Amino acid sequence: MEMQQQNQNFNELLEGLKQAVMSSMMDDKNLWTSERCATYLGYSVRYFRRSIATLKGFPNPIILPTAAARGGERWEPKEVKAWAERFRRG
Repeated sequence: MEMQQQNQNFNELLEGLKQAVMSSMMDDKNLWTSERCATYLGYSVRYFRRSIATLKGFPNPIILPTAAARGGERWEPKEVKAWAERFRRG
C-alpha cells in the first residue's frame, strides 16, 4: 500500500512539473524557439521548420547571432499566436 502511495505522489509531482515546464515555455516574456513554436502549434519541430515557418504570411524570425551555422531563429510569441488565430473557424 505504501508503495502505491509513493507512486501516486511521484506521478502527481511529475504531472505538476510537466505543467510548470509547459507553462514556462509558453510565456510571452521571451522569444520562442522553433521548439516552442512547434509545441504551441502542435507540430513536430521538423515539420514546423520545413512547412510552417516557411509559409508566406507566417511571422519572420528574429535571427540572433550564434556560432551555429543555422543561426538563432526566434519568434515573437504574440505574432505566432496572432497568425494561428487567423485560422479560427466560426
